[in-house]
Amino acid sequence: MGASNGRWRYYQEWNNATFLHWQVDYDELVKLVPDDLEIDLFKGKPWVSLVAFTMEKIRSRNLPYFSPVSNFDEINIRTYVKYNNKAGVYFRSIEGGAKISCQVAKSLSELPTDTQG
Repeated sequence: MGASNGRWRYYQEWNNATFLHWQVDYDELVKLVPDDLEIDLFKGKPWVSLVAFTMEKIRSRNLPYFSPVSNFDEINIRTYVKYNNKAGVYFRSIEGGAKISCQVAKSLSELPTDTQG
């Protein structure tokens, strides 16, 4: 994960995952997505998902995982997009259960993060 050259940079597990999906109004969703992204439709409709899971064993390629930092609960709210005809995910919100874990995840993934703890 996390490398475009085929070599992985970090490892993570998503365990006990729950995905909840809602069909939403296109005109409302497009207001929340950057202009350079195209909303990806499923059967002609846009969707938003809430995903809750336990992130475990996050570690860099050359380091072992450390439970107090590597394991935490996360919730994210996302929609599905395309950029230059390539499918992807746009995260509207990423919430993590431990501040230090969110800081580590942000540094590894370059994704925006927030924390409750």
